Parts: sequence; C-alpha cells; structure tokens
Amino acid sequence: MAELGREDEYEDTENTEIGEGWASASLEPESGAFHWLHINNGDPVGLTLGPHAPIWYWGHWYAGRMRRCSGRDCEICKAGVGRQRRWVFAVYVRKEKRGYVWETSESTSNAIQALVEKEGFMLNLDLFVKRDGAGKRGKLQITSYGKNSLYDGEHVEIPHPKTALLATWMGMENSNNGKAEESEY
Repeated sequence: MAELGREDEYEDTENTEIGEGWASASLEPESGAFHWLHINNGDPVGLTLGPHAPIWYWGHWYAGRMRRCSGRDCEICKAGVGRQRRWVFAVYVRKEKRGYVWETSESTSNAIQALVEKEGFMLNLDLFVKRDGAGKRGKLQITSYGKNSLYDGEHVEIPHPKTALLATWMGMENSNNGKAEESEY
C-alpha cells in the first residue's frame, strides 16, 4: 500500500472533495441510516474493519468542533487556523452488532494502515481500540487480533463513509440555511 501523502496543497482537494483512502473500495455507496462511532475514555471497543475503503477530507478544529475546509476561499484558513486530514472508516462493532462510521485523525489512520500492512488484509480485520484520557485529546491505543467473520452468518448493514459524511454535511447546511461548513465529528 502506498504511504499516505503529507502534501498540504489545495490542488488535491477542491472545496468539498472527498479523497479515496489507501485501500481499494469493494462496494459502492448506499443510502440509508448510519451511526457515528465515538470511543470514550476507558471504554474498550472491539471492532472489525468493514467492506468500504477509508476516505479522507480536510478539516479544521475550530470553535470546539471539527469543521470542513472549503478550499482556497476557506474563511477558517484565512483566519490562520491550520487544517488537518481527517479519515473516515466503515466499521462493525461486535458487541452492538451494528455498523458504524468512524472518523479519526491521520495519526490513527496511519496506525490502522500499519496494522493492515502487517496482517496483509483489511476486510474483517479485528481491532481493539481504547481511549486513554478524556475528550478528543485522549490517546487511542489500537491493537489487532487477526481476522474474524464480520457478519457471523447475519446480514449487517455497514454504512459507506462517503455517504455518511456527505449526508452529515448536507444536514448541517440545511439546518443552518446553507451557511454551515462543518462536520460535527
């Protein structure tokens, strides 16, 4: 797998473009309900990577939340707030028997990518994730423990990250008369 780029040029993501991740996609985006995964301090979560390739977008941590970068004319960029690449994964949380969308930092994505490269596969890779420390600043510990059957004989809807992200952005824009340029995750 290719190493993630560190280039911070606007040419790679114009406005609201979403970049494809470092694995190949196996399914097209679907419509439907989705849930965002939040990992709280001390709550270990066993999850399995789902069938969709991770995606990324540029965002800013601004005014207490993640906000989407709108590109060359981004007001948050002009205010001097640096942007960061955010990664979005499709995962299955075994304890809840439910598919989720999980947004992470680039460093967390790099850790997952290293585990994927070590194990040699992504689909059905089991991960154990635990947050040490409160809030967004808490450090995630991620370990792999091999391959598991994602579906356990049952059909489970695993949301496509791109569908969830676009729907979240659209919902925020609609709720704020088209003025929102943010992701709450």
